[in-house]
Amino acid sequence: QSIQLAQGAMQLGAIVASWIQPREPAECFVPDQRPAKQWRLRVAKPLYNSWSVRNVRFFEFSDCSGEPLAVGNRSDAFHPVASCRGEGTPWGAFDEGYETRWESFQTADQWIGVYRRAPFVVRCVELLQDPFQHAAQSLYLQRFHKGAAWTSWRWDHVSYVPLNRTRLAVGKLPKLVRSEEDQVFFDAIRDKIAADKQARDEAEREEKRKRDAAERVEWARQDREREQKLQRQRKRKQQKKKDP
Repeated sequence: QSIQLAQGAMQLGAIVASWIQPREPAECFVPDQRPAKQWRLRVAKPLYNSWSVRNVRFFEFSDCSGEPLAVGNRSDAFHPVASCRGEGTPWGAFDEGYETRWESFQTADQWIGVYRRAPFVVRCVELLQDPFQHAAQSLYLQRFHKGAAWTSWRWDHVSYVPLNRTRLAVGKLPKLVRSEEDQVFFDAIRDKIAADKQARDEAEREEKRKRDAAERVEWARQDREREQKLQRQRKRKQQKKKDP
């Protein structure tokens, strides 16, 4: 029995020693950049609302240089794919326009990406999403291959400043960017907002002038009615004085 107790003590000591023994540091995360037929941008932390993407571009180079992967209807082109949508279609996020968008359904799995028959690689993404409750702050870049999703990179603290793109490059922190085309569009929006505000202010002033004119007309009518009533009262009094 004493021998069994000694063996048990030795085993316990070995376990404790393994706990307190310093371990080798974990290897750094290496992004999975193997080619795949589908790449997608997926929300890492589920939103309590829908995810609204105004525009998204996928690039082959890590600095988002060159032309984005062009989507189209040809068999050899890239095709937009996405999770269940609540509003719009995935094409609305790839049409290089700002008036259209794709909005996901309020589910735990929210993603948008591109698919092509021939495998390819994505190393950078530019994202323009609607702000506030419809914006994702943590995102995965995933390659989808043979029915399984493999994470290539994850970004946290993704900015969602209104009317600003977020550049998501593999191995780098998110960065706000604004292209010349974006600036032209944003300037047009700013001018349109200013023109709409000026038009609304002018319409409000015109409406106020109409209300003031109508009030003056009403006051004049009431004054005439009071004057007519006083005249009738004076006539009745004069008539009573004449009657014996």
